[in-house]
Amino acid sequence: MATFSNLYFAGDAFRRAVVARVQQAGVPSVIVGAPPVTTGSTPRISVTLLMVNEEAAHKNDPPVRNPDGTTTRPPTSLSATYLVTTEGQTAQGDTADAHWYLGEVVRLFHDAPFLDLAALGFTPAQGEGRLNVSLVPMTPDLTEKVFTPLQAAHRPFALFEVWPIQLRSTLPQEGPTAVVRPGGVALAGPVPATRPTIHRIYPRRVALDRFLRIDGPFSKPIQAVVIGANVLQGAALGAVPGLSLAESVRVRIDPLLFTPGAQRVHVLTAGNLASTEEDILIEPTAAPSIDAPNVATFSLAGPPLVLTGAGLAQATQVLVWPDAGVAHPSDIRTFAAIPTATTVTSTLTNLPSGTYRVTAELSPGPGQPSQFTPYVLLEVVP
Repeated sequence: MATFSNLYFAGDAFRRAVVARVQQAGVPSVIVGAPPVTTGSTPRISVTLLMVNEEAAHKNDPPVRNPDGTTTRPPTSLSATYLVTTEGQTAQGDTADAHWYLGEVVRLFHDAPFLDLAALGFTPAQGEGRLNVSLVPMTPDLTEKVFTPLQAAHRPFALFEVWPIQLRSTLPQEGPTAVVRPGGVALAGPVPATRPTIHRIYPRRVALDRFLRIDGPFSKPIQAVVIGANVLQGAALGAVPGLSLAESVRVRIDPLLFTPGAQRVHVLTAGNLASTEEDILIEPTAAPSIDAPNVATFSLAGPPLVLTGAGLAQATQVLVWPDAGVAHPSDIRTFAAIPTATTVTSTLTNLPSGTYRVTAELSPGPGQPSQFTPYVLLEVVP
C-alpha cells in the first residue's frame, strides 16, 4: 500500500522503475503522458493513465491516527490502469527496439511485481509505501477499446494494473483523541464484585445449642450466615477475638430455629453477594459435640486447653493430628482429659506450630466401643 500527495507520482513511480531497467544514456525517453498520435523513429516509452477505480475494500476505512494524537480523514484508495507504449524504428522502418523495450518492461514486472517508493528515490512528502503491479490480459476487442479513444496509431503496448494507490486527505486534522494505554482499552465504571469464598466450616456435625465456625478469608466482612431457611445476622454473628468478620464468624445453632437434619450453609457480604453452599449435619442436643474454638490461636505456653461442648462427661482423652494429613501413626497425639458434662480440659505439649484437628474420645463403659466427637480446628503456637 502506497500513499501519495498527488496522483501523478503513482505514474512517476512506474516511470522511474522503467527508466532503471531500460534507459541507457537517456535512450529511450520515458514520459508520463499520452503517446503521440503518429509513430516516429525517436525511441520513446509512454506511461499513460487510462482509468482509475475506487478500492471497495477501503471505502469505509476509519480515520488515521497521527503520532501527536490528532486524526486525519482516511485517504482515497484507488487502483489505476496504465497503458505502456513503446516506439523506435530504424530508417528502414524496423521496430525491433520498440519490441525490445516492451519485452523488458513486461519482464521487469514479472520478476518484481511491485514498486518500492523508497528504493525509487521518493521523499515522504511525495509518496511512501509499496505498490503492486499486474499485467492485464488482452483481447482483440479490448485492444480496439484502448486505441480508438486515443486516436493514435497502433504500436507495441501492454496494460498494467497498479494498486492500491492512496491519496492523502487535504481536510484539516481533527483534535486529539484519548490515548489507549498499552495492553488495551481501559474501561471505567462499575467492576465485577468478588463473591465471598468459604475456606472451612467446622465442626461439620454440630449438635443443637452448640457453636459452628466459618473461616474465610472474605473480601468483605460477613453480614449474614444463612443456614437452611434461617438468616443469622446482627447479634447472632459472633466475632472470634483477634479476628474480624472478614476472617471468621462463629454462630450458635439455636434449638428454637433449627431441627436435627442436613442443612446447606452460605454467607452473605455487602451487596448481597453470596458464597457457594456447604453441607452440615445438625444433631440432637444430647449428641456428643465440641464447639468451634472461640480463640484465634492456642499457645502451648498458656493455660491448658479447655474444649466446650455437650455430652462430654465420659471423655477419656483428647486426640490431636495435623490438618494437612497423617504421614505416620505417630502424627496422632493423645493427651489425658479432665471431663465435665460440658467441658474437656487437657494439657497439650510438644506440638510444633501449625493447624491441627482436635477431637475428644468418649468411653461409655466396659465392653462398649469408644465414641469420638466431630473434630474442630485449632491453630497452635508456642
